[in-house]
Amino acid sequence: MYDAYCYGSAVWFDAAAAGHLYCGGKVMSDQYSVRYLIRRLLMLMGESKGATALAAVSILTSIGFSLALPLLIRALINNGVATGDMRVVVRLGVAIMVVSLLAASSAYLRGVTTQWVGERVSYALRNRLFRHLEGLSFSFYDTAQSGQLLSVLTEDIRNIRRFYSPALRMLVQTAILIVGSVVIMFTLEWRLALIALIMVPLLLTLTLFFGARVRPRYLRTQRQFGEAMTVVQENLAGTRLVRAFGREKFEEAKFIAAGETLFARQLDAARLSTFANANLPFITGVGTVLIVAIGAWQVINGQLQVGTLLAFYLYLQQLTDPIRQIGPIMNNVALALASTERVYELLARRPRVASPAEPHTPATVEGHVSFQDVSFAYARDGRKVLRGVTIDAPPGAIVGLVGETGSGKTSIVQLMARFYDVTSGSVLIDGVDVRQWDLPTLRANVGFVLQETFLFSDSIRDNIAYGRPDASLEDVVAAARAAQADDFISRLPEGYDTVLGERGVNLSGGQKQRLSIARALLLDPRILVLDEATSSVDMETEREIQAALATLMAGRTTFIIAQRVSSVLNADQICVLADGRIVERGTHAELVLHGGLYRQTYDLQTRDAEVVERLAADD
Repeated sequence: MYDAYCYGSAVWFDAAAAGHLYCGGKVMSDQYSVRYLIRRLLMLMGESKGATALAAVSILTSIGFSLALPLLIRALINNGVATGDMRVVVRLGVAIMVVSLLAASSAYLRGVTTQWVGERVSYALRNRLFRHLEGLSFSFYDTAQSGQLLSVLTEDIRNIRRFYSPALRMLVQTAILIVGSVVIMFTLEWRLALIALIMVPLLLTLTLFFGARVRPRYLRTQRQFGEAMTVVQENLAGTRLVRAFGREKFEEAKFIAAGETLFARQLDAARLSTFANANLPFITGVGTVLIVAIGAWQVINGQLQVGTLLAFYLYLQQLTDPIRQIGPIMNNVALALASTERVYELLARRPRVASPAEPHTPATVEGHVSFQDVSFAYARDGRKVLRGVTIDAPPGAIVGLVGETGSGKTSIVQLMARFYDVTSGSVLIDGVDVRQWDLPTLRANVGFVLQETFLFSDSIRDNIAYGRPDASLEDVVAAARAAQADDFISRLPEGYDTVLGERGVNLSGGQKQRLSIARALLLDPRILVLDEATSSVDMETEREIQAALATLMAGRTTFIIAQRVSSVLNADQICVLADGRIVERGTHAELVLHGGLYRQTYDLQTRDAEVVERLAADD
């Protein structure tokens, strides 16, 4: 399992070290060598075999016509213009026009097919990457930056698309044109061809030299683009908090700083690539002047025909023009390689939590939950958050989890849904370790009502039916009524078809919470988790939500995470946690009589409630 990789770290490339990549001073695996990345890019074309074959044929055809044109022009001048034979001039003129038309047609087909291949590959790769991200474990998202992930899904995929069109197409064209032009040039005048051939390795050497140094600069640029996107994403997600605290200038400065770094890195890469591109035309220009001068001297001395010199010049242009464009092409290739590395870094991640080879998929679920001496530590820091936790919850039981923030309450229920795996011990549902369960089946039977309800920018109906997209409107309305949400939904302009703003911004906290309860009701899980479901609402709204929760909890095994003791008064057992351990256990009455931590919390909250009621009465 490849789990620790250089995501978001400094990476550079050393062409002298067999094409190795370096991360944090250590040589990375050969899987990220240039050869590996190019092989990956070429393998992706297997997504479009037919279009790739058609693109290859159109490239070869267009190159064939391009190589034929100078020979026709040579014959026109030497055999028609020089001899005064108009029939030859007309015949060859028509042939040149026909070949030019065919060359234009094949060039059009070449452009369309190569673009189609690039679009198809990027489409398939983007979908593959999104599916892969959806399957990664929670531990990955504990440390990943959403801006970096968005950058990979957008900017890096776009760079990979550019590899196929125009970069790969032009590289193939250039290679074939060079070989074809050189062969024909040797048949026309071998001495001039030798002079022309000297330029080719010089140009290619310079191109590869600069390309090896441009690529790591583009990689750093792409990573910085992701950093800038992270700043944007966080700012947009927390825009109300930013304005509430008057931190607009601070956020603006943060974005400007990220943009300045991005600008500097882009400029660094552009400066080097531009320097390379500026020197290539100078070299080809000097070589062209030298060849034309020697060819003209041969024509004057009767050693070479004018048509042959013109044809040689045209082949020289076909030889040097593509080489001059190799600089920009290699920039695209360098960007594509850097982006491919980032994409395959993500694809190399394997979920820490996955269904076993032969998963347990029961026809019915009773909902008997058992924690047996469970200990757990998050991978990000290795600190234990649970120590020797044991809980037995028979079907239909209500278990309250009480404790200070950070005591491990939420970690317990996350282990039950197998968002993470235990470090030691086991979590059983109906007597079967959750690690043996089919993950979709397990999670379909564990419903969550969280403190912060997440709603999609979609209709109310679709938000309620998120866990059961095939549910009828009647089922959705029934769930909403049971959650005491139907009244406010019916008052909205479009009822259940009302489209919510981002994260349900146009609803109150209590309304969003009731939609969350309706969503859980419609899913009909056998095990229910209420994670601080009423801690962020007022007392009146809490009473309304508690009534809806009573309907939701009926007949289900329920775990209630609560700061307010009032939420767990009717629990069959209450577990009081401190520093990852269960320090007290019992019913409300038993724990109050015990006089420990729970009693202290209960007394404190009771006094606070009495003060609030007196103040309200005075008002």
